[in-house]
Amino acid sequence: MSKQTGAHTHEEKGKNVPVILFFTGLALFFIGLFLGNMLLVKNILFSLAAILAGYHIIGEGFGDTYRDTKNNRKFSPNIHLLMTLAAVGSALMGSFEESALLILIFAAAHFLEDYAQGKSQREITKLLNLNPTEARRITDDGSIQTVSVEQLKIGDRVQVLNGAQIPTDGVVIEGSTAVDESSINGESIPKEKNSGDPVFGSTMNGSGTIVVEVTKDSSETVFAKIVQLVNQSQENQSEIASKIKRFEPKYVTLVLAVFPLIVLGGALLFQLTWAESFYRGLVFLIAAS
Repeated sequence: MSKQTGAHTHEEKGKNVPVILFFTGLALFFIGLFLGNMLLVKNILFSLAAILAGYHIIGEGFGDTYRDTKNNRKFSPNIHLLMTLAAVGSALMGSFEESALLILIFAAAHFLEDYAQGKSQREITKLLNLNPTEARRITDDGSIQTVSVEQLKIGDRVQVLNGAQIPTDGVVIEGSTAVDESSINGESIPKEKNSGDPVFGSTMNGSGTIVVEVTKDSSETVFAKIVQLVNQSQENQSEIASKIKRFEPKYVTLVLAVFPLIVLGGALLFQLTWAESFYRGLVFLIAAS
C-alpha cells in the first residue's frame, strides 16, 4: 500500500512540475516588463521565462521531430516545432519579449487543452462508475438472489432497498418511493414513484423499498444508451485526432517550405530589408502555428 501511495505521489509531483515552471516563467516575464531600461537583465529574464514555461514545448518540437523522423524514416515535424522556431527567430532578431510571450501563450493553450481533455476523461469515468453491477432478484419461491445485472431478463422481479441503486429499467409493481434521477436527466430533486411508474437503471432509490419488474435488457436501458453515445463521441473524436495527427507533419513541412520563400520573396521581389522580410516570415510561422 505504501509503495502504491508513494508511486501516486511521485506521479502527481511529475504532473505539477510543468505547471510550476510555467508560473515561474510567467512571473519572470512580468518582472522583466517592469525593469525599465535594464535591457540586458530584461532579455535574460525573458529568455528564462521562455525556457521555463515552454521547455516541454521546445522538447516536443525538436525531440519528437527527431524521434518521429527517425522512426518514420522521413521528415516528420510537429506543430510545436513551428512555434519553437518562431520564438527562436524572434529572439535572434532581438525581440526577446515577443519570443517569451509566444511561448507563454502557446504553453498556456497547451495546459488548457490538457486540462479540458483530463476533465472530459474524468467525467466519463465518473459516468461509467454509475453503471449498476448487481441486483436483488426475487425467485419464484420468494427468496432473494443476488445476481449480476447482465443476468436479468425481461419479466424478472427485483427488490430495490432504500438508498440502493436501481439496477435496470423497469416498472414499479410494489411499494412507493422517491427516486434521484440525476444520473439520467440531471434533475437533483427526487421524483415520486408509485406502483405502475417507470424507473431507470443507475438512478438512486430514496425513501422506500420497492419491487421492480424488468422491462429492458441491460444493454437497452436509458443509461446504457447514454454510455453508448458518450463512447461513440469519444471514438469519433479519436478518429478526428488521428487524422489531424497524420496530416500534421505534411502541414508543418509545407509551412517550413513556404517560410524561406516569403523571406526571399520579400527581400528580392518587394525590396524589403532582410530584417523586415525575415520578420514577415516569422509572422507567417506564428499564424500557421
